[in-house]
Amino acid sequence: MSQAKWEWLGMAGHLCVSNGCLFHLHTHVNGYCISTVGSFYPDQANRPGYMNTVSTDATHETMAFKLLEGECPGSADDCPDCDHCGDIKGDRYENDRLAEVMHMKMCKKWDSAC
Repeated sequence: MSQAKWEWLGMAGHLCVSNGCLFHLHTHVNGYCISTVGSFYPDQANRPGYMNTVSTDATHETMAFKLLEGECPGSADDCPDCDHCGDIKGDRYENDRLAEVMHMKMCKKWDSAC
């Protein structure tokens, strides 16, 4: 599949607290949802400048999900096409630049899948 056919979405594709993330990339590639989130600042009103982790040990993560056919079982806040219970692959990182590079690498990996 050509990168020109990848679908880029303007919202995070996973993580229930992603509204607190300043970093997010979300791409649909060859029947897969690739979602990267990070730079999670959960409580700017009471703890300005405090960045929390998005997983146990990292400030950024990328997850890959198989896209579903038909209706999404998730809530309206979720990506309308992704199976959030069926993640296939995930990686974690410590900064925006590495997360961006690895998001593209994972998009290319799943683009050549099947």
